Amino acid sequence: MLILIRHGKAVEVNEWTGLDRDRPLTDEGRERTEKLAKGSRFLLKKLKDPLLYTSPYVRAYETARIFGEVWDLPVVKNTLFEPGWNAEKLPPDYETRDLIIVGHMPDMKEVLYAVTRGQAAIDFQPPSLAAISFGKNEPRLVTYLTWKVL
Repeated sequence: MLILIRHGKAVEVNEWTGLDRDRPLTDEGRERTEKLAKGSRFLLKKLKDPLLYTSPYVRAYETARIFGEVWDLPVVKNTLFEPGWNAEKLPPDYETRDLIIVGHMPDMKEVLYAVTRGQAAIDFQPPSLAAISFGKNEPRLVTYLTWKVL
């Protein structure tokens, strides 16, 4: 299974004077991310030895840390998942290994579309997640969750 997670709500660009990569989550973003992480724990039952990767950008890393704490998983920063990544940068075993990736829009939408071979397109809201299953059949979107539905 591949789980794609869009980071939580971050400080707005026009309210931030530092580098974009350093924009943190807002308090609301942290609260909503924790709600999503707790409400989606049921997915762990479907995973075997999952790896949790994240973009090193602060807002994504903070989101991944929240998921890592709630799901009891270590977090691995990887520059491959900085803004601008695509499905071609996924590890070669993504269809057979359980992976969780925290990243950014529009990358998450484009990767979801690519790995489902055009069968799923979602405008990920901050924070939200999509789980894709790779069974004997075509890859398919099996879960889409936002903090709002939990």
